[in-house]
Amino acid sequence: MGMAIAMRKNHRRRQRDHGYVIVEIAFAIPALFLILLVLFWLVALGLSHSRAVDLAQQAARSLARGVDPGLVDNTIERVMPGAQLDVQFSGEKVKTTVRQQVSPPIPLLSGMSFTVEASSTALREPAGVPWAELPGEFTNDGYIE
Repeated sequence: MGMAIAMRKNHRRRQRDHGYVIVEIAFAIPALFLILLVLFWLVALGLSHSRAVDLAQQAARSLARGVDPGLVDNTIERVMPGAQLDVQFSGEKVKTTVRQQVSPPIPLLSGMSFTVEASSTALREPAGVPWAELPGEFTNDGYIE
């Protein structure tokens, strides 16, 4: 007799738990979706920063070689739309900075945008000297010794 009462109580407890599973799933799915969006946004921030670093380095090298600044600006706008290029010439150095605002993928959080920024500096190269006539040799890491 005691076993039958225990089985009935256990059966009633399982019946009451059926609604809780649905509620837990109803909260878990949006939470997982939000976590995935945040992870996606963090990956997008990382990729934007990587792209900004590459563009800043390429812009500094190109401007140091004497490439037209308008061409460099157009290339940056094509590769990274909305990015700003700041260029500073000081003596023999060219410093470039690339900035871009990165907004979250959720429109409700549009006020929480981050600024991705990368800078690079290069030495100006002598005008009119072909690469083959420059002194020194390139090493594996790209520097002239």
